[in-house]
Amino acid sequence: SVWDLEESVVAQVYDWDKDENHRFLGEVRIPLEELAYAEEGITDKEYDLVDQEDDNSKPCISLRFTFREVECIGEVTVLVERARGLPRMDTFGLSDPFCAISVGKSERHKTKVMRRSLNPEWNEEFVYNVEEGARELKIVLYDWSVTKEEDFIGQVVFSVDSLQQTPFVDDWFRLKSIDGSADVKGEVKLTVKFLSEAERDKGLSSLRFRRNPSTWPASVKSDFNYFAPIGQVV
Repeated sequence: SVWDLEESVVAQVYDWDKDENHRFLGEVRIPLEELAYAEEGITDKEYDLVDQEDDNSKPCISLRFTFREVECIGEVTVLVERARGLPRMDTFGLSDPFCAISVGKSERHKTKVMRRSLNPEWNEEFVYNVEEGARELKIVLYDWSVTKEEDFIGQVVFSVDSLQQTPFVDDWFRLKSIDGSADVKGEVKLTVKFLSEAERDKGLSSLRFRRNPSTWPASVKSDFNYFAPIGQVV
């Protein structure tokens, strides 16, 4: 998402190395203002790569950007406190649970992995802009594993409509199956607060919004200036 048109998109090119000593080949910086005001929101052109010595004698790169305006209907704050009664997921009769949180098509963010616990405590908070068209807030619990993909434990799903109707909930929630049709073992304690765009506007004098991606903890909210995104570059 785009928060400030005075910033730039940076694309860097490296020569890959199996030992992760990747060699920097050059970069290009494109002002967001240039992308936002492009005809039909589409920019498709070649850019010269510039190295660390501002030498643009290196090859060029072809990039295509699409800019679209984003309308937000509000902000949701999710506090993932703890869980209890989770199922045993490994051979030692324990689990390594973590939560993954997302709103609509937003990036998925994760809590810490709590090793060897069926009653984990996270106390981690996430704040998201709710874009127009977003349908669900999802909190999904997984069992972490170093040798295989994460295993689904259960989930809690809130529709955006329900958040608007009941903007504050603080309770234990039974975990649901992956299709949401049945209860599964375990519960999670959540505090969810929805703030409409109109309420955000009213509170601008007393509440400072962060000017950084959505996962900064609310506990440091006053340390940042934040604005709802004005668009998205793809």
